[in-house]
Amino acid sequence: TGDFINNSANIIGGAIMNSNSSIGNITGNFISNTVTSSHGGAIYNVNGTIGNITGDFIGNHAGSQGGAIYNTSSSNISNITGNFISNSAGSHGGAIYNNDSSTIGNVTGDFINNSTNSYGGAIFNYNSTVGDLTGDFIGNHAALHGGAIYNFATTEGSIAKIGNITGNFISNTASNSGGAIYNANGTIGNITGDFVNNSATKSQGGAIYNNNS
Repeated sequence: TGDFINNSANIIGGAIMNSNSSIGNITGNFISNTVTSSHGGAIYNVNGTIGNITGDFIGNHAGSQGGAIYNTSSSNISNITGNFISNSAGSHGGAIYNNDSSTIGNVTGDFINNSTNSYGGAIFNYNSTVGDLTGDFIGNHAALHGGAIYNFATTEGSIAKIGNITGNFISNTASNSGGAIYNANGTIGNITGDFVNNSATKSQGGAIYNNNS
């Protein structure tokens, strides 16, 4: 229990690096943590397990993927409760990057002003699973697809799944497709909420891009 503020690393995990290991519940805020050249501005979890995370993620940055959280290689995070505000990534997943048969449970909190230079301004989910999302997505931006959420499965047999989404999507932008949500070859449950002033400036799906899904 405690906050993680202004921590930094050059390669992975600005505040926490968890590899082939387990961490119990984490209670605390992650503020202005940075990884300079690679992944996981606040938390890097590879082939690891983390319990429930309770706390806000504010102003964290990754030079590459996962501005706040990087979760990959069959890793598991139980549930997350907290807001994600002004996190950024040089590549995918401005706030959360979830990849390679990994699982994140239910996420409860707002995603506000997160950004990426590539896919998934707030959440990038690739061949992996995220539980129910409860909260608003406001002012998130992706330089390519999925201003707020990018959900993608590569091939037959791969799974990209997000549970039910309850919340409003307001003023999210993607420079290419899926101003709020980009979903290709993946599954998303029921969506309950308003879509207001979202935009895909160069291509398709101002609010939602849904293909082969």
